[in-house]
Amino acid sequence: MESRTDARKEKLDSTATWRLIQNAKAIYVAKGKKIEILNPHADSQETILKAVMGRSGNLRAPTVRVEDNFFVGFNLDLYGNIMETHRVAPLACCHTSKSLMYPSNVSARRI
Repeated sequence: MESRTDARKEKLDSTATWRLIQNAKAIYVAKGKKIEILNPHADSQETILKAVMGRSGNLRAPTVRVEDNFFVGFNLDLYGNIMETHRVAPLACCHTSKSLMYPSNVSARRI
């Protein structure tokens, strides 16, 4: 199932974000070249939300869900690995404000 939303138009606050990611197997958070792997069953809700929420109080973009895993933030190597490992098209499910990963600048939608 594919679903996309424009993060500039539809915001996800911390409550909605937690409902979305609380049962994830893993959450990969990219900040520059650093990638942090979080587990909602082992790491605290506060730690996870601090990592995935932006300064504006909304879920950081882009966010991609592949099976039971979430990928938050942009890192070219991480997205290359997602496509290779899971054999999915770029941004099969996402919450993004960036158009650079879409062929022909396809609009984005939320998970």
